[in-house]
Amino acid sequence: MKKKIVIAMLCLTMTPALLQAGLMMSRQKKIAQEATEVRDPLPGVAVVELFTVRNSPRYKSADWMMRRLSFEATKSRARLYALAFHVDYARNTTDPLSTPVNTRRHYMYSKARDDGKVTAPQMVVNGNQDLGENAQEAVYSVAKTLQTPSEIEFRIEGAITPDGRHVVLKYDAKRVPKKTVLNIALVDDGMPVEGKMTEKNLPVVPVVLGFVQVDPHSTNGRMRIDLGDELRGVVTSAIAYVQRRDDLIVLGADRVDLLQ
Repeated sequence: MKKKIVIAMLCLTMTPALLQAGLMMSRQKKIAQEATEVRDPLPGVAVVELFTVRNSPRYKSADWMMRRLSFEATKSRARLYALAFHVDYARNTTDPLSTPVNTRRHYMYSKARDDGKVTAPQMVVNGNQDLGENAQEAVYSVAKTLQTPSEIEFRIEGAITPDGRHVVLKYDAKRVPKKTVLNIALVDDGMPVEGKMTEKNLPVVPVVLGFVQVDPHSTNGRMRIDLGDELRGVVTSAIAYVQRRDDLIVLGADRVDLLQ
């Protein structure tokens, strides 16, 4: 039976003109949803990396779009993992959540694209970095990705050690090809949504506070990550995803709540 997908089709682009007109905050007028019945979980996995600067003019519109995507994914039982990578290269802006690691990752995508240009906010869906600032294209990319079965089977579990100093993770993967990298994003999920999750009560986009890469040498593995003083007490979950090294396409992903 053909699956129908719940996904927010946002009729907007992240431009200063829209912000100045005040249209970006008219949320109900900017959303057109497709048919919504989902009988089974969608077969695909979507890792949506948002490279952003907190105090940039377009931060709010990009953040809201990511929150909306997460909301629709939750309703449709889709495996969508949203990640906010705050970067530190933007002019005339300061972002206390930015890190050099996040910025280097954004430049890695631009280098793979051969133009060396970076812009924030920018969404990357499963390694596809050609979406630029076009929100509608990004949403359609997410919808298509979620309907495409994942290339590998990947699961992760883990917890923070009792002393709060380390994260211990175990992963299990099948059909992982050579020349891949396992990305581990240590994130802060923010305050949980109080009450029922609705269009006006959307989840917070997980913020990447730490980022580690390892080679998945076998179908399963175990790792121990030092949180250090900066991350101790603020990391709440880990999102892990396997990515090809040549074309940067994401093959599979999973999330673990570290506080359970």
